[in-house]
Amino acid sequence: MKTRNILLIVFAAAWIFSSCGGSEGETDLQINLNAKFENQDLVLQQAVNDPLGNQLRYTVFKFYLSDIVLVKDDNTKFEISDIELVDFNTGSTFSIEADIEEGSYKALEFGLGVSPDLNAQDPSMFANDHPLSSFTNTFWTWTSKYRFALIEGDIDTSGNGSFPLSFIYHTGLDTLYTLKSMPLSLNATGGSVTIDLNVQADEIFFSTGKEVDYINESATHTMDNLSLAARVMENLFAAIQ
Repeated sequence: MKTRNILLIVFAAAWIFSSCGGSEGETDLQINLNAKFENQDLVLQQAVNDPLGNQLRYTVFKFYLSDIVLVKDDNTKFEISDIELVDFNTGSTFSIEADIEEGSYKALEFGLGVSPDLNAQDPSMFANDHPLSSFTNTFWTWTSKYRFALIEGDIDTSGNGSFPLSFIYHTGLDTLYTLKSMPLSLNATGGSVTIDLNVQADEIFFSTGKEVDYINESATHTMDNLSLAARVMENLFAAIQ
């Protein structure tokens, strides 16, 4: 009986340890992408004041990140996720969670958009809850394939709350896929760690030297205005900080 009780205590202690943080040799990682407008939390359907004195109301704000990896100090890479659809529909923060190997990491790398190999996939081959499933409504056609970013909203230039104008930017194509490397200093020694990234939505319109005039350049579906789609993607790339 004593032996059985000792075994039960050992198993209970092991369960408690395994339920706190990652498994042995691993660390729980959470990457938070925080939607901001001029450093304030951005909430869809809620109006924000822009630098021109107008009010903007974002209604859709989502984009793909591909091949998310952490780079160790020795330059080896640890894969976090091959694809994520960052969608701020349910709040101003979107989180990505993973168990990572213990060690020291010096950079976070990812691609903005859908990587070419995944962009060539058939959306019907994915489960309904997969980021590339047809249920996400991000697949265009077999020619243009996936939309990398969907940014939509309304504009009030008179201050009367009517929001009669709108903007819509749907961007895609393999040529618009870009890789980003963000330096960091991360020591994973068990337990949990967090990486916070801000997505400055105002930079989409007001990035210095690459401004987007949301009145006269209010829409692109990429092929109808490729130069505007490229500028929107460049600004979104810079907005992730």
